[in-house]
Amino acid sequence: MPQEVEFSPQVDRFTQRAERGENLSRELNEMPIAERLQMARQMDQNNAQRRQANPSLPDLEITTTTDAGGTTHLQDIQAVKPNAGMIARVTGGNKTDVYDPPASEKTGTGMAGQAADSLRSRQAQLDAAERQATR
Repeated sequence: MPQEVEFSPQVDRFTQRAERGENLSRELNEMPIAERLQMARQMDQNNAQRRQANPSLPDLEITTTTDAGGTTHLQDIQAVKPNAGMIARVTGGNKTDVYDPPASEKTGTGMAGQAADSLRSRQAQLDAAERQATR
């Protein structure tokens, strides 16, 4: 059996919230793109480890996309209930959407949305660096 990895309290909190079907879009979308993706991957690893001890927990399915510039974006997180009945599996009733990427009425969530998200993320990084420099 693989050695257990210890995760940060925030990763553990977010994993448990996602497993309960709570939406994490607001919190995750406040993070820069790379940090958001890293958080989702750590949540996925934490969830896999937790499901070894408790198979009744939902499986977190992480979906990513890559934009034209080669940046990987977190696209979706779904909590999938194990052992759902046939009707739930066919209709998708065994899945709870716990993350949606940032979108606006003008850009949606496709390539234009990813570009807008990249610009917002970069601007937030520049703002934080400027605040740090003026302290």
